[in-house]
Amino acid sequence: MISDPASTPLAPEASGLTPLPAPADVVPEVPAEALDLLAKLIRCIAAPAAQASASRTVAPLERLTLSKEQVLLVVGIGNTTLWRLEQRGLLRPMRGLRHKLYSVAEIRRYIAEATAPEVVAPAKKRPARAA
Repeated sequence: MISDPASTPLAPEASGLTPLPAPADVVPEVPAEALDLLAKLIRCIAAPAAQASASRTVAPLERLTLSKEQVLLVVGIGNTTLWRLEQRGLLRPMRGLRHKLYSVAEIRRYIAEATAPEVVAPAKKRPARAA
């Protein structure tokens, strides 16, 4: 029976090669001064990066527009009521877009006007009729 030479492992001594030490066996000797310099370098690099990232934090953007569905939920009205408000000119959507969008300022204006107390003017006195 003939064995496959590729399947039989060769001993390192048989091949004439010396085995390499395992990585855990190798411990490089680094002078303490070099370690101190490396620590200072890491601190110098990390400190400005941390300060820069802290100064670059931006507050999340506030939405300026709402979709039709969002307006219906926020205001608490239905499709027909929204359509009627648009027809009466009480709520104006932004035009020129594929879908209608409503500015948050417009929604706030409508709510402020709708919830403002109604001022009733005093009744005008009619002049007395001449007899």
